[in-house]
Amino acid sequence: MRVEENQVALLPRRTVWQQFTKVCTSFIPSFILRLFGMKSKEMQSAWREKVALCWLIAFACMFLAFITYGLTMLVCKPQLTYTMETMSEISTYPWFAARGKIFRLDPGSKLETYSGSDISAMFKINAPNCTQAFPSYSFSKIGSYNMHDYSEVAPVHYTWSSILREQLTVIGSGVYNTNDISLPEKLQTLQGSVDATRASESLSPKELQCFKELCYAGELALQSTGCQITYSFLYLSALAVLGLVLIRFFLAAVYSLIMKIKTWQLVRKTTDVLPVVLMTACYSEGREGLKSTLDSLCIQEYDKKVIIVVADGFITGAGNEASTPEILKSMITPKKDCAASGMCTAPKQYISIAAGAKKLNYAEVHAGSYSVETKSGVVTSDIILILKSENRGKRDSQMVIMSFFHHVLYRTRLTQFDLDLYKKIKGLTGMSPDQFGAILMVDADTTVRPSAVRIMARTMQSDPSIMGICGETLISNKFDSWVTAIQVFEYYVSHHLAKGFESVFGNVTCLPGCFCMYRLKIERKNGCTPILVSPTVLHAYGSDETKTLHEKNLLLLGEDRYLTTLLLKNYPKRKLVFVPSALCDTIVPDKFSILLSQRRRWINSTIHNLFELLRVDLCGTFFFSMQYVVILELFGTLVLPAAMVFTLVLVISSFIWTPVWIPLFLLFCILGLPSLLIFFTNFNLFYFVWLIIYLCSLPIWNFVLPIYAFWHFDDFSWGETRQITGGAPKDGHGGSSSGEEIDYSTKATLIDFEEVE
Repeated sequence: MRVEENQVALLPRRTVWQQFTKVCTSFIPSFILRLFGMKSKEMQSAWREKVALCWLIAFACMFLAFITYGLTMLVCKPQLTYTMETMSEISTYPWFAARGKIFRLDPGSKLETYSGSDISAMFKINAPNCTQAFPSYSFSKIGSYNMHDYSEVAPVHYTWSSILREQLTVIGSGVYNTNDISLPEKLQTLQGSVDATRASESLSPKELQCFKELCYAGELALQSTGCQITYSFLYLSALAVLGLVLIRFFLAAVYSLIMKIKTWQLVRKTTDVLPVVLMTACYSEGREGLKSTLDSLCIQEYDKKVIIVVADGFITGAGNEASTPEILKSMITPKKDCAASGMCTAPKQYISIAAGAKKLNYAEVHAGSYSVETKSGVVTSDIILILKSENRGKRDSQMVIMSFFHHVLYRTRLTQFDLDLYKKIKGLTGMSPDQFGAILMVDADTTVRPSAVRIMARTMQSDPSIMGICGETLISNKFDSWVTAIQVFEYYVSHHLAKGFESVFGNVTCLPGCFCMYRLKIERKNGCTPILVSPTVLHAYGSDETKTLHEKNLLLLGEDRYLTTLLLKNYPKRKLVFVPSALCDTIVPDKFSILLSQRRRWINSTIHNLFELLRVDLCGTFFFSMQYVVILELFGTLVLPAAMVFTLVLVISSFIWTPVWIPLFLLFCILGLPSLLIFFTNFNLFYFVWLIIYLCSLPIWNFVLPIYAFWHFDDFSWGETRQITGGAPKDGHGGSSSGEEIDYSTKATLIDFEEVE
């Protein structure tokens, strides 16, 4: 047995963070929190952490506002300069320009017909340097008007667009008009040049001064140093964001095409050699939902598999005729040879994720077969039911299986439950449990397409560096309500753009718990190396101590994403990838209240997991790395509400005032490029309809949901996703009400692995 290098545990003590939260909320003493129902220190600590995080988010939003608006106002103060264009817009009186200055005309003046024009040629020229530099030169055109007879308003300035349009010449910061004057032969070399600064260096000082006296038209409208720095920073920021958007789109599109070709080749040529466990965890689902999931697992086009269903307590869902475990038992056919060999189904003891006396739980193991009728006949698969006596949560259901394979691969002591499960897997499948190399985790409301397991297993089989795979999750109830409709394109983009791009680096930051496959171990010449069930992963993922808000968000709300984070942290050189050809269908929330609760959990767990990923050694260097992407994603998540407000201000102001094209182009790329992915992925033009619906719902995604999630940082409940008869079980999911400090795991009966063999 080998343990890979660089394995490290997570969840360190965050004393510095806790002290910081106390400072941020020091103006509210603990007795006031107790008056509002926060009796325990843990509740008070969670509330203080929430407020501290909200302060950080507020500062991040203010920083974005300062960069967007305040920096320009502070550093780039408007300069009082007049161009021909601005004078035409703001002037309330007749005026003209001559020799680089703007003059005011009195009503009834002879020159009023020339108002708004440059009439330098109509005025006398004072050019003493020309007489000295070019004694034989005579002026061909000299005006008769004198500038001293008119009221000067201000110097005239020219923008580069005006210079190019009127074919003017620039020397240094001065602007010169060479169009309507006959110059000495030596000065004619400057005519026709936009920027004649270098060419003017060949002239003597008097010759250059002569040119300026003859042709001076005004000054270049230059930005101040502050404005130049500000705009350079803003343009570089926009370029960085635009570059990331374009690179993400390009790499995601290329990855999708390459993976489709690769998958087609794998399915045609490769044979199945990797035994896979198909695991689904359920809680209060009814017969119809369970049947659709088990049917899809049973008819998988993959032979080396066993289905394991873990029921989290004897819970009766609202409207169900019986508890979920009873429904499951009625759906399988018990294996006769297992019963004959004395494999009883009495509850067996195991160590669960809980505190105090709840550390010990019991579970029944039922071995049998599951059959489904298809067009080509009846298909039967081996199935094992694990029916836990008490509810401990989804993470505990996963840990039941992960801990079992950990004990088997490391050949350590087994609990009574592990021993029972070991015998029934071996008796049912004819294979030793340590032969299984991967595990597919599926939610009980998910239907897996027939070829999905084969595609995922063969992809993992073809590349030993892959330790986790997810496929595309499609929405089966997309037409149920407006709530389901707004989620269709969001699901599509999160897979094909986000996960597709991350797969290029092999660093998918979230393998969805509803449909993903993990590698249990890597076979080597001298044994095997556990991956998913390595000690460091199990120790962190199976922690029953969640003292800080950060730990609670990781372990209680976002366990699927956290498991991904753990794998990336412990195995930075291995890959987590997305396979677009592996498909499943799931049911999404059809009511806004349920969506609100679900996204509260997802957004909060995303933020806390991204904080963890900042400490992970992801691939790449500096700005060309996944670390840079994670930083931008974290900052983008924190400032989503502010960004949404700024976006609306930008769009509305573009209809009222002159549009600011660079931010608008950036916005178009961010929102428009994902639509082009449709042509590279599924070629379903109906997705353009889902895109329009998604764009209309952006205020919900980017403002309503994040604001709700941020204010509920200290809410660790799962909401009303599934109703059960009689309400939620008291102290479920491993909570302890006893407050005992006894380590009940030491009371578990353990069996040496050698005795099993």
